[in-house]
Amino acid sequence: MPTQISPYHVRRCAWIDAPPDVVWNEFTTFDRMRAWYGTGHTLTQYEPRVGGIVETTVTLDGKLERFRGEVLSYEPGVEITFEQMWLGSDAEGPTQVTIRLTALDDGTLVELFHHGYERLGGSIADHLAGYEDGWTVRQVHALRDLVAA
Repeated sequence: MPTQISPYHVRRCAWIDAPPDVVWNEFTTFDRMRAWYGTGHTLTQYEPRVGGIVETTVTLDGKLERFRGEVLSYEPGVEITFEQMWLGSDAEGPTQVTIRLTALDDGTLVELFHHGYERLGGSIADHLAGYEDGWTVRQVHALRDLVAA
């Protein structure tokens, strides 16, 4: 069953000229995932299974920050969803990252959603604006370029 995407979300996507099972190969190991998802931030831990851990680091305003969470959904060829909690923050709860693959026009539509800002507490509008500014298409484009190589 697909993960319900919160109405408060950022969506980035790319179409890849390959079937979902080929694209999904890039989700199967830490090294493969790091090669594209670690673009713009660093993937430091990735356990591709429900209950596994995903951790990234990024430098924000000159300070190294860590985001960590549990894999909630891992459906090969279809979707992965994991929590993302900013360690050391005063957020009330984690957001989620969902990456969904959909067969489309002899290829795959890859959608990356960062959602659940209502779980953070504080101003949803501020959270949405901040994350909208922070996400680019570099991860989904890196995945597209990797699969095409």
